[in-house]
Amino acid sequence: SQTNLELADKLKTSRDVVIYRIKQLVKKGVIQTFRTSLNYEKLGISYYKLMFNFLNFNEDREKEFFEFCKNNSNIVQAIKYAGPWEIEVEIEVFSEKEFYELLFELRQKFSKIIRSYEILKLEDKKMNYYPFKKR
Repeated sequence: SQTNLELADKLKTSRDVVIYRIKQLVKKGVIQTFRTSLNYEKLGISYYKLMFNFLNFNEDREKEFFEFCKNNSNIVQAIKYAGPWEIEVEIEVFSEKEFYELLFELRQKFSKIIRSYEILKLEDKKMNYYPFKKR
């Protein structure tokens, strides 16, 4: 990601021309959205992933699990997979203690259906929305 000023320098034009051209691309529908990239470390936020496998996981239990995830402000995403792990949960917290309290709550609430889980703590969360090769 680059600022308008960085784009202007790279294109050897003014910042105003870059802003105008971006507005035109938005107006024409070429650009449909913008994304924000946050430095979680500077915000004091830690990012974790929990991967789960379940026992006796039926539609009702799945719905209850996803509802819990949806209603917890630290859980930013829960995804159902068809791979080695059935569900991946992404979590953002301000402390390790906060993470383990959430994990304890999950394990208590869903103790009858959690078969196994794995914890990943990501030191640097970087999103690559378009993982194409650079030319």
